[in-house]
Parts: sequence; C-alpha cells; structure tokens
Amino acid sequence: MDPLSLATAALLAHVQVECLAEVEDVQAEVMDLGVGPTALEGGTDFRWDGDPCDTTPVLRLGFTADGHPRRLTVRPRLRAHQSGMHPVTLVVQRGSLRLETQGTLLHDAVIGQTVKVRNDDARTTLTAVLVAPDLVEVP
Repeated sequence: MDPLSLATAALLAHVQVECLAEVEDVQAEVMDLGVGPTALEGGTDFRWDGDPCDTTPVLRLGFTADGHPRRLTVRPRLRAHQSGMHPVTLVVQRGSLRLETQGTLLHDAVIGQTVKVRNDDARTTLTAVLVAPDLVEVP
C-alpha cells in the first residue's frame, strides 16, 4: 500500500475511535487528506494526534520516513456519512425556546446536508439539517 493510502487509513481509524465509537451506522470519509504524496514519500507507521471531531480539525501526523521520525500539521477535510432509517434527536429552536423530540432519518446523508426526517410522535415528515450523526435541526 502506498504511503498516502496508509495515512488515510490511519486517519479513518483515528476518527472512528475518537468520534464515532458509540454511534451506529456512521462512516467517515476523507475528502482531502491535507497533505500531498511527496511529503509522505517513504513513510510508514502513521499516527494521528488531535481532535478530528471538529468541523475544521487541525491534526498532527507523525510517521517514520527513511528511519527518521517526522511530524506534520495537517488540516484534513472529513465528512461523516449517516445511513438512513436511523433514530435521531429532532431540534427546533426559535429564540430562547428549544423543543426536542425523537425522529427517524429517512435516507442516507452526510453532516451538513438537508434531510427528510420523520417526527416519531406526530408521524409527520419534516425537512431538517443533519448537524451530527444523531442530531437534526429544523431551520
């Protein structure tokens, strides 16, 4: 496997442990690793440090290249993918009034995407935005 693929696989494993360990049916996708193949040439033993759960994470990538340790500061672009028919918390907020109820995500989606969700109590379908793997907000 080439170093870019190894670094990507290590990042996905880091995201899974740090952000998605307790959430079912969510997968992370690396949109842009934030570092090119030339910087990783000859690299092995990739390790990621930092909080990848933020919307714009800044992480440290450590690895070994030509027998010497290297560290880079990287800003990868990540996207979480939530599969449909999954329970979510539905939130409506108007000023200081905040209402929460349980709902069901009706189709596959990524964080930030407009989605259809069913209010399980009222049995109605609403349009909302997926803001976390288990949270949608009605605009």
